[in-house]
Amino acid sequence: MSHDYVLMRKDRGFLYMSEIDIGLKIPAWFVTLVKNKVKSPVAWRDVVMRGTKLTADVAIEHGIVHSAHVGAAETVKEAVKLGEELTARKWDGNVYAHSRRLVFSNVLVALTNESVSRL
Repeated sequence: MSHDYVLMRKDRGFLYMSEIDIGLKIPAWFVTLVKNKVKSPVAWRDVVMRGTKLTADVAIEHGIVHSAHVGAAETVKEAVKLGEELTARKWDGNVYAHSRRLVFSNVLVALTNESVSRL
């Protein structure tokens, strides 16, 4: 969830947050991140509160992953292709980082609040 683009295999595996099933508390900053990344409140409720296992197609439908591919080789090929397309744009890393901090500013606030509360 922390990455700007997530690619997933269609033929194997699933997206799953096991915290609820294994008794781990999810930090507030992570819930804020999920709410920023997942377009549907129903989807983030199911993923976070129910520990629902999502296939690649469902994860795409909910806007959690960027794309899904059959097999490891195709997934890696598409990840490299995406990386090459993005780097070809020759973006300034400082500008990109600034934009990212703005887009996810509420996640940074939640991280800071959690860090301060631990002191």
